[in-house]
Amino acid sequence: LARLLACVVRRPCSCSCCCEGFASGSSPLLATLTTSLLLGIAYSTDLPLLRWKRFPFLAAACILAVRAVIVQLGFFSHMAAALAGPATAASEAAAATMAAGANPRGLFQSLLPPGIEWTLALGFGTSFMTLFSIVIALFKDLPDIQGDREAGLKTMSVRLGPQRIFNACIALLATAYAAACAIGCFWCGPAWSRLVTVACHAALGATLLARSRSVQVSSAQSLYAFYMLIWKLFYAEYLLIPFIR
Repeated sequence: LARLLACVVRRPCSCSCCCEGFASGSSPLLATLTTSLLLGIAYSTDLPLLRWKRFPFLAAACILAVRAVIVQLGFFSHMAAALAGPATAASEAAAATMAAGANPRGLFQSLLPPGIEWTLALGFGTSFMTLFSIVIALFKDLPDIQGDREAGLKTMSVRLGPQRIFNACIALLATAYAAACAIGCFWCGPAWSRLVTVACHAALGATLLARSRSVQVSSAQSLYAFYMLIWKLFYAEYLLIPFIR
């Protein structure tokens, strides 16, 4: 997007999200929105000590923190509290804390934000999106590798070469989809959940592998088109997570 158009779109969206968080009265939702916004500003804003996207480690940390952890746990916590009600959510959080010393699962549960009960869908979503976020953090620099070389930026793509990074990304995504199919076969309870989980992830994984064969690693345009496919697959996963039971 052009700079002016990006500002016109971004500012109202940022303000409306924060206003929605305040109006909802939900601490998890407000914390998720504001933290994501602040990390997004640090990632993109061209000011001293900011624009973390220039630094491979900080860029990857931002993407992982927002996409893999904050969004998953924050929105789940918001919905859990909203559906259970304030009193129920508070009592469940207190019970989880009291159970921390009773068994290892209680101890693990106490490390999560209050109001969150660890579920198969939450664990799967966090793990799956972690792998996807690693891929996005690695792949995002591939289309710009020539410019990064000329600018002296030592991204992972520049250091290891585009072919190695591309192969690593495909391997991580294939692992994610294979694991999703395995979870659907062996851990999902209802038959409809197993069917949707296995069939949809198998189809998306097959699409990914088929499209990857036609990518020309030496072509920035080809890499960018495949990068956009990765984002489409990423957002498609949000439609599938609710079916994991």
